[in-house]
Amino acid sequence: DIEYKYITSGPPAVTSNWIELTSSTINDGSWTWSPIPAPPAEQAWVRISKAGTGLGSDQGGEFSISGLVLIAPNGGETWVAGNTYNVDWNVINPTEVGNVTIALYRDPGAVFIHNLQTGVTDTFWTWTIPPVYQASDAYYIKIHSENDPDIFDASDAWFEILPTVTIVSPNGGEMWTIGTPQNIHWTHTGLAVDIKLMYTLDDITWYDIDGAGALTSVVGLNTFAWDLNDGVDTDLAASTNCRVRAETVAGPLIFDESDADFELQPAITITQPNGGEVWTLGTPEVIAWADYGVTNNVKLEYTLDNGATWFNIAGAGNIAPGTNMFVWALNPAVDTGLATSAFCRVRVTTTAGALVSDASDSDFEIRPSITVTAPNGGETWTLGVAHHINWTDMGLYANVRLEYTLDASAAVPTWYTIVGGESIAAGISTFNWGLNPAVDVGLVGANSSTCRMRVFAIAGPAAVDESDANFTIAP
Repeated sequence: DIEYKYITSGPPAVTSNWIELTSSTINDGSWTWSPIPAPPAEQAWVRISKAGTGLGSDQGGEFSISGLVLIAPNGGETWVAGNTYNVDWNVINPTEVGNVTIALYRDPGAVFIHNLQTGVTDTFWTWTIPPVYQASDAYYIKIHSENDPDIFDASDAWFEILPTVTIVSPNGGEMWTIGTPQNIHWTHTGLAVDIKLMYTLDDITWYDIDGAGALTSVVGLNTFAWDLNDGVDTDLAASTNCRVRAETVAGPLIFDESDADFELQPAITITQPNGGEVWTLGTPEVIAWADYGVTNNVKLEYTLDNGATWFNIAGAGNIAPGTNMFVWALNPAVDTGLATSAFCRVRVTTTAGALVSDASDSDFEIRPSITVTAPNGGETWTLGVAHHINWTDMGLYANVRLEYTLDASAAVPTWYTIVGGESIAAGISTFNWGLNPAVDVGLVGANSSTCRMRVFAIAGPAAVDESDANFTIAP
């Protein structure tokens, strides 16, 4: 019997690194060498000798082993969808190998994905990875000769293809206000995946963003409208060390976060009065506001001249955060600077810590008031017997007029001006009415239980009041 050996480095006269092909085979003049072992070689020699002794050896002339040697990816790489990489290989005997086909596989199971490229004549191919591959760390490349499919090589181990998620905004330096919605933007490469969004206030502890626990992230720019509501995201607070993070919900962990800190600022938002309201002195009204991330008490102020001068509202100088409302009496006897104006606004401001404030978006009006106190319903007044008409007023500087009706229940009552009550100076607030039909001709033959009295300003801001209920005028 004889043995076969080969070497791929030489010359054979000065090397002993012969590699065994077969230890013993019948000496019948031929032996089939299959498969040809890797790697390919530019130079190779074969030697035959007596089995087990090495005696009587002979060697053939120099020849080459044609083949392909894949260099990259050869295992362990992480390649990212959307990026560009080179698939590199060496070719032994290019003429015999000819053009090369590059194919992509995924293990387990050596699943053939598809041919990436055919007819390649070079020793590299530039691959921009499209966003179509499932995230996996078990891909490999196989290259083979189009002249002889038995000439091939593949990655020695698996490599990884992953999508990317990149936060675009907020990415550092932004100043966002709690309570004011903002868009979180991120880009994505690779097959669509579900991601969740989180935020941190201290670069340490991360909180899930409500409503952003399983968002489908697709190729290109993605957006989530974050309402920044601390009533929903209950851990939300003012901070200068905020970041946002996007990460995959399942599968390989893919994530990104803001490159640098951004700031979340507390906020106050006046909701009433916020412009256009008409309020009346002496009639209580609710001042309402929302606060976001505010941890200090607030005070309330008002202006009558569109912000040139501000006055504190009595009893509203130290209101706890989260209260968000205050009933304002609108009483000039309490708020001594209070008067009528068409240029009023209200302001809410923190009393300590970082200054947080908001004022009405536009002007509202405070009008004077008149309140009829007698007759105000239920009285019975007799013709010819004098009675006092009484009223109060706040902020009134115009004269007033007195009127009465005998048919208050009518769809359109008829009002009569009281003689002598056509123009009474502001502040007098009383009038002695004689109920004399000879003077007030509307009283002739009067006998009605549906009477009312009305007092109104004859100039300046509108101010009017009438009896709350009917009274009686009898003969």
